[in-house]
Amino acid sequence: LATNQASLGDGARKELSAARVLSVKTDLGVIVLDVGSRDGAKPGMPFNIFREDKPVARVLITDVRSAVSGAVVRELFSPSDKPMVGDLGRAEASQSL
Repeated sequence: LATNQASLGDGARKELSAARVLSVKTDLGVIVLDVGSRDGAKPGMPFNIFREDKPVARVLITDVRSAVSGAVVRELFSPSDKPMVGDLGRAEASQSL
C-alpha cells in the first residue's frame, strides 16, 4: 500500500506557474486545474491559461480541494480559442485587494 501511494505522488507540491487543465465544461465556462490547497491555490486566485506560449483565457479559482481547483472562465482572448485539456495555467502575479 505504501508503494502505491508513493507512486501516485501523494503529497507532492506543484508550482502554481505550472498548472495543467484537467477538465473543461465549455457550456458552463468552468475548468479544473491540477493544483490545490497543498500547492497554495486559494479561492479568488486569478490564473492565465496558455496553449504553448499563446494566451487563451483568464480564469478565477472558485473552489479548491487538496490536489485540484475549479475555476470559472472570466475572459477569452479569442472567441474561437477556448481552454482545452492539457493547456498550461499560470497564477497571475499577486494583486492587492
